[in-house]
Amino acid sequence: MGFLGVGVTPILPKQIWYPSDNSAPAPNPDVRAGYIASNVRAVKRTAKQKHLSEKPAVFTAAYMWGANARRFAALDATQRTELILSCVEKVHPKCRTFINDANVVHHSWDEQENPGHGAFAFFGPGEQSRYQRFLCEPHPLESNEPRVFFAGEHLAICHAWIQNAIQSALGTVLNILALPT
Repeated sequence: MGFLGVGVTPILPKQIWYPSDNSAPAPNPDVRAGYIASNVRAVKRTAKQKHLSEKPAVFTAAYMWGANARRFAALDATQRTELILSCVEKVHPKCRTFINDANVVHHSWDEQENPGHGAFAFFGPGEQSRYQRFLCEPHPLESNEPRVFFAGEHLAICHAWIQNAIQSALGTVLNILALPT
């Protein structure tokens, strides 16, 4: 299983600009509020309970894996912060005024000591054709009575996330049910 690096950069802004269950259409076009896309036009939004929207919050500004995550992890923390904030500012101009750089946190799974070092499995070139079939075989393979079956996102054709883990588990359950009784 070739785990690839994942980088997550949560930023602690002073205010959330995205609509959530605390947002409502702004009653007055002069109300200062964030925007969301609604069909073709932008709709001004405002907080239903303003005191909730004014509390500090967490914003995940970057989530990456593979070569991009490794390149990002190679930057020092100041360079990482500057790169992410400059990208976020392209979407949200002047957002820096709401972000305290001391609250910017970077996390790279490649730098962790725990097993796995990543978010999910990922076959390298040629590995799927070499290993996929064998990874899904029950153990012992030679026996007419296999005792151990395997399931998980790492055994799915498309790696990552819960859907593929569930599909793999379903396939394993069907294999168990197909055994002679």
